[in-house]
Amino acid sequence: MHPEIKFFKPHGIPMGQLEVVDLTDEELEAMRLKNIEDLDQVVAAEKMGTSQSTFQRLLTSAYKKTTEALVNGKAIKINELERPMRKFECWKCKHTWEEPFGNGRRGVDMQCPKCQSDEIHRCDNHGHGDGHQIWGHKGNRN
Repeated sequence: MHPEIKFFKPHGIPMGQLEVVDLTDEELEAMRLKNIEDLDQVVAAEKMGTSQSTFQRLLTSAYKKTTEALVNGKAIKINELERPMRKFECWKCKHTWEEPFGNGRRGVDMQCPKCQSDEIHRCDNHGHGDGHQIWGHKGNRN
């Protein structure tokens, strides 16, 4: 979620006089799924492509920041996170695609989006291993 409005502030107080609370777009999305879409945490986490525990951490952080801004008269700034990407390749059909780091999906749990094969490998290197992590047919590392 990338909202058009990035700032909220108390009425009548110039921005220069306010402290700012930074809320990430992921924290905002967690609140939206929970409070507007009325999804339970497991379903909301799946929609965000993350684990339930990560979703809970995002929600808790968002509630704390929002409450701090409301109670203490602070502005809220919504920041978009730039998340590094991981690159994967399917051994079967040679399709390549990217997935963001921290999305709660491990390579052993993934399938090729084109042919649904689980014979995929990671073909990048962002400081995690040698950049050539390989998973076999049944999700076992070779």
